[in-house]
Amino acid sequence: MAFLQRATANYFGFMPVIQGESQARANLYTISSSNPQINPGDVMIFTSSGIAGTVAPCPGPWVSSTFAAMVGVAAEAKAASVGSTAATPYLNSSQMCLIYDDPNQIFVGCDTTSFCISSTASIGKNVGIKTSGPVGSSGAFNIGNSYRSVMCLAGETTSSGLYAFKIMGLHPVESGPSTAAGTTAGATSDVRKWLVKPNLHIWAQGAGIGGAVSS
Repeated sequence: MAFLQRATANYFGFMPVIQGESQARANLYTISSSNPQINPGDVMIFTSSGIAGTVAPCPGPWVSSTFAAMVGVAAEAKAASVGSTAATPYLNSSQMCLIYDDPNQIFVGCDTTSFCISSTASIGKNVGIKTSGPVGSSGAFNIGNSYRSVMCLAGETTSSGLYAFKIMGLHPVESGPSTAAGTTAGATSDVRKWLVKPNLHIWAQGAGIGGAVSS
């Protein structure tokens, strides 16, 4: 994949990692008529109307417990304001959005120069996201008119909270973790590609999701 470049700050949201004969599972979800632009790789949440309601991209950094339950990761692009709560459930249309929603799916994503994930000591910990990277003023990376998320992993550490993903390890494209301190800004060369898995407790319980690494 063109995104998988070693030690490079090329933010692309989250892509499913397919291992062996397994397939990335995606299901259809309702988006409202006032939906913002959705980009492949965006982390998606249920709106305040709850699990029976619509879904939308996470609107800001997950640094508090103010957001609803995580749904998964967008598998396709949707222009703003194309959704409808009157869309036929389970029928693929422009008013629905395909989302990778398997809680056992492993994704690959970048950390960020703002807060690098500094070492292998972070493996097994939880990590949140930042919802905009430095590429693209509109919050998406436009590659040949195919918009791509610029969400990335937030490497701040904290002593409490629940967060979007669990760190499973470095992606094999990397030669090793960064030596940059996780609580300080790093250089572009300090950015790494990480393998992450959705936090099952958040997924199942709909708890608030934060924006930092936690033990």
